[in-house]
Amino acid sequence: MRRTTLLLPLLLAATAAFQAGCGDDTSETTTGPGSGGGTGEGGSTTSTSDTTSTATNTGSGGDTSSSSSDATSSSSTDATSSSSSGSGVCGDDNIDPSEECDDGNTDDDDGCSSECVVEIVPGCGNGVIERNLDEDCDDGNDESWDGCEADCTVSPEEVVCENLAALPGGGCEVDPGDDAKILVGDVLLPYTVLRGGQVAIGADGVISCVGCDCAAVEPGATVVTCPEGAISPGLINTHEHITYAMNDPANDSGERYEHRHDWREGNNGHTPIPYDGGGDANDVRWGELRFLISGATSLVGSGSASGFLRNLDRNDKEGLDVPSVHFETFPLDDADGTTAESGCGQYNIDSQESIALDLSYLPHVSEGIDASARNEFVCVAGSPGEDLLENQSSFIHAIGLLPSDYAEMATEGTSLIWSPRSNVVLYGNTATVTAAARAGVNIALGTDWIVSGSMNMFRELACAASLSDDYYDGYFSRRDLWRMVTVNAARALGLEANVGRLAVGTIGDVAIFDASTNEDHGAIVDAEIDGVHLVLRGGGALYGDTSILSDLPDAPAGCEPFDQCLSDKSICVQSELGQSYAAFRTAAGNLYGPYFCGNPPDEPSCTPTRPESVDGSTVYSGIPDANDDDGDGIDDGDDNCPQVFNPIRPVDEGAQGDEDGDDVGDACDPCPLEANVVDCVGIDPRDEDSDGLSNVSDNCPFDANTNQADSDEDGKGNACDACPYAPNPGFAPCATTIYAIKTGEVQGPVFLSDVLVTACAEDRGFFVQHKQGDASYDGPENSGIFVFNPGTVCGVDIEAGDRIDISGESTEFFLQIQLGFASFEVTSSGEAPPDPVVVTSAEASGNMPNEWEGVLARVENVQVSDDAPAPGPGDSAPTGEFEVDGTLRVDNFVYLAMPVANEGLTFRSITGVLAFKNDNQKIEPRDAGDLQQ
Repeated sequence: MRRTTLLLPLLLAATAAFQAGCGDDTSETTTGPGSGGGTGEGGSTTSTSDTTSTATNTGSGGDTSSSSSDATSSSSTDATSSSSSGSGVCGDDNIDPSEECDDGNTDDDDGCSSECVVEIVPGCGNGVIERNLDEDCDDGNDESWDGCEADCTVSPEEVVCENLAALPGGGCEVDPGDDAKILVGDVLLPYTVLRGGQVAIGADGVISCVGCDCAAVEPGATVVTCPEGAISPGLINTHEHITYAMNDPANDSGERYEHRHDWREGNNGHTPIPYDGGGDANDVRWGELRFLISGATSLVGSGSASGFLRNLDRNDKEGLDVPSVHFETFPLDDADGTTAESGCGQYNIDSQESIALDLSYLPHVSEGIDASARNEFVCVAGSPGEDLLENQSSFIHAIGLLPSDYAEMATEGTSLIWSPRSNVVLYGNTATVTAAARAGVNIALGTDWIVSGSMNMFRELACAASLSDDYYDGYFSRRDLWRMVTVNAARALGLEANVGRLAVGTIGDVAIFDASTNEDHGAIVDAEIDGVHLVLRGGGALYGDTSILSDLPDAPAGCEPFDQCLSDKSICVQSELGQSYAAFRTAAGNLYGPYFCGNPPDEPSCTPTRPESVDGSTVYSGIPDANDDDGDGIDDGDDNCPQVFNPIRPVDEGAQGDEDGDDVGDACDPCPLEANVVDCVGIDPRDEDSDGLSNVSDNCPFDANTNQADSDEDGKGNACDACPYAPNPGFAPCATTIYAIKTGEVQGPVFLSDVLVTACAEDRGFFVQHKQGDASYDGPENSGIFVFNPGTVCGVDIEAGDRIDISGESTEFFLQIQLGFASFEVTSSGEAPPDPVVVTSAEASGNMPNEWEGVLARVENVQVSDDAPAPGPGDSAPTGEFEVDGTLRVDNFVYLAMPVANEGLTFRSITGVLAFKNDNQKIEPRDAGDLQQ
C-alpha cells in the first residue's frame, strides 16, 4: 500500500525544522556477498541518526540487547493529531481543523474560498493543465528548465546562452578569483542543455546560480571555462559492495546461474564463485578512487571510509548532513541460502513497520531469473508476506519479474536499481528494464561489485548503453542513461534536494566531462577514462586536469599527477587522506588498478549468454545473426520481439514473456498489460501521483492533491500529513505524549516535545518524563519512559535535567514499553527533577508493565532482604544488585553502589526511576544521594 506520511527531503529543504540523520560507522565484517554464516553480500547495516543523538535498536539498553536496522524519523499515520487554536470561524486568519485554508477574508476566487476551502484559480501555475488556456503543461511552479516553464510551455531541449569558441589547446581555462566558482560550458539539466551556460558554486559549497549569467550572484568568483565541456552533477553510484574492492574480477568459466544463492552457496549443483570480503579502509578508498576518476561523488557501498566519495549509507558523507540510506542485503533473512518457489513462511522478512522511518530503503530483491527469485518479490509485495513496496523503497536487481510486478512498483513509487554488467555475467540476463520504464518505474544505476560488475561508472554506463543499442532496439537515449546516475539516482535515494541536480540550493557536487568527441550526455555515457576535466565535491576539487587544479586558488595542496593515459590529470590524495598518492598505493597493496587506459583486463562480459537450458529456458550466445537479429537464441520468425532481446527465462515456464497474451513480447510491447494496445500511458516518474504537479514542487509527491492544501503550513500537504492541523515539519512524527504511548493509544513513530530527562545510563540510554507544571502533565502514572540509545555519553550527549524534543518509535522490549530509533535535540539544561512519587515496595514491584514504569519514584523505610539475588534471564552473576523488602530489586543500570548493601541494612529512602529488566521489577538510583540510610 502507498504510505501517505513520508515527505521527500526535496520538500523539506526549505523548512527550518528539517533534521538530518546519518548512519553509524559500523564496518563490514562479512566474508563475501552473502557468504554463509555472515550477513552476506556486504551485509545489512545498523546506523544511527546524526541529529544530536540516536537510538537505532529496539532492544533495551539494560542487561539484554537486540539489534535492528538503520532508521531516521518520519511522520506516521499511527500518531495522533492535535488541533490548532483557531476560533473555527472562516475568515479569521486562523486555519482550524475544519478548514483547508483561511486567508483572513470571506472572498471567493482568491485561492481560499468563502468556506475556507482551497480553490484552484484558473491560470498558469495552478498545477492543472488547462487546454482552453493553451497550456502545454503546468507543474505549479515558476522554476526554469524543469520540464515545464513559467508560461506553461514545455521546457526547451536546448537554450543557447553563448556560443563558446574552443580553446587552441582544447580543454579548459581558469580565471582566478575568490573561493566561489563559476563553471562555464554546456550545462546538463534534467530536461534542458544550457549551451554555453553557467553554474555558480558559493564559497560554502552550495550551488547559488544556474543560468546564462551568474556573475551578479558571485561577482568575484574564480571562473572555469570549458568550451567543449559538459557540466553535470557528480555521478551517483546507487549500489556497490565496496568492502570487496580488493578482489580482481572473477574468472568467467561460462557457467550461468539462476539465483544468487547458486553462486554464493553452490545451490542446485552450481559452482560457488570465490572472493574475499571485509576490506579495510585502504581497500575501500582504493575502490572509491576508481569511481572518482569516472566523475562520481557519491556512493551507496555497504561500507565506507573517510575521504573521496560521500558514503550515503554511512557516517562518511564528507559533511553532507542528510539521513543515511538503509541498505539491506538480505531483507528476507536468507543469508544461509534458503529459497522457495512459493510461500513466505520460511523467511523472516523486514517488516513495513521496520522501514517506516527510513528516508530510503534499498533491499536486494529477486536477484535471479527462476521461480524462487520471483517469489521473493511476491513475499515483499504485501501478499502473503510483508509490504515493502513503498515510495522510499528502491529494489536492487529485481531481475526475475513480470510486467505486472514492475507496474506495481511504479504505482507504489518504488524505484529499481539496475546493475546490468553483474546481472549479465552471473545470470545471462538482467531486469526487463524496457517494461519497467514503460510502467513508469524510476531506474537508477549501480555497479554491484568488482567481482562480477564494473570497476567504475564509465564501464557500467558503457554496458547499459551497449544493451540499449544492441539488444533493446535503442530504447534508452544517452540522456535517459545519464539520468540513471544523476537525478534518477537521487530520487531513488530520496536526496533530490541535495544531490543529482544542478539547481540553486543543491550541493556543489559537480563534474565537467570532455565533450569534444561525444557531446552533451554522450560525453558521460560514451566517455573514455581520460574524459573528466574536473570533479568537485561541495565545490572543492578532488581530481581533474592538472592545468585546472594548478590555477584554482582554493585547490588543495599536494595534488599529484597520474601517469600513462592520465598523465595530464592530478588527484588530491594528500588533502583527503593525509598522505601522498604513492604512500596510499603502497598501503593499499597490490590491488586491481585504479584505472586502465583501455578496457579493464578480465572485465566481466556485458554480452548476455546462457550455455544450458534450465526449466525450458533458451540457450543463446548473445551474438546476432541473419536469423536471430537480437541474439536471444530464438529465430526471428518465432520471436515475439525479434528486435528486442527477450529469451525464455526459467521463471517464464517454457515460453517467451507475454503477460497480456497478444503475441507481442513483454520486452517490446508498448502496453505489456493491455492486449493489442499501442498507446497506453504509464506512471510518469517525474509526477508519481499523477496530479499534474512535478515531484519537486508537489507537497505530497505520492498522493494526488492538486489543490496543495496544507492547513498547518508545515510543508506537507493535508493529503499526506498524518496530523494536518498540527505542524510536524520535516521527518517529525505527529506530536503526542508519554501517556498516550504508555497506554497503547499511540504506537509506531512518535514525537515528544519538551520532556525532561530524569536519568542517564552510560552507553545505554536515558529516561524522560512529564513534570509537574508541564502543559502536558496529567499525573505521575504513565508519565515516564525509557529511551534506548546505545552509545550515549552521559554529561556530553545528554544528562539529567535536560529538556529535549525527541522523535522515535514506540516499541516493546520484554514487556517494557520504550522508545527506540530516536533522535533528539536538547533545548535547555539544568532543570530540577520531577517530585518523586512515593510508593511502597509492593507497588513498585507489582505486575509489570505498570503505570509507574519509567517514573521517578521513592520507597521509604525499606530493608535489604537479599544482597546477591539470583540473576534474571539474560543476566549473569555478580549482578551488582540487591533486593529490599523481599520484592524490589535495586539495580546498577544508572549508578553502581559499591560496596553492595549488606543483607539486613535499612534505608530511610531509596529514590530512582522504576524499570522492568531481566524479568524483574527494579528501581534505578541515579547517584549516591538517592540511597539514604
